[in-house]
Amino acid sequence: MASTVSPTREISCATSRSAASLAPPSASQLAVAWAAAVRAGELAADLRRYLAVEPIRARPPSAIYRTRKFLQRHRRPTTAAGLALTAGIVASFFWLFKPNPLNDPNRSAADFVRGRESLLQINGPA
Repeated sequence: MASTVSPTREISCATSRSAASLAPPSASQLAVAWAAAVRAGELAADLRRYLAVEPIRARPPSAIYRTRKFLQRHRRPTTAAGLALTAGIVASFFWLFKPNPLNDPNRSAADFVRGRESLLQINGPA
């Protein structure tokens, strides 16, 4: 069964809707629209920061998050610095645990005598 709606009623409903849409927005509607536009701008800015591997501002950055982003942005220099630091630590351990000739007095005295004898053979007796 078809509903019977008069054409004049359809026109009156259409004109009342369009008249309501032409009314100026209320202050609360403007505030909501403004907040949505600001959030959209902030979202766009955060997307640009994310694509540039920079910290986003949508959440408070933790120290770990900022460090991870820094390391991602500066991958080569931080890798080089890490390798240099590792090489320095390894070299210092080798230097720290190398045998010290002063710890064995008999050996150092024997080396001294051998060195003096070799000098005497080259230069002759004094």
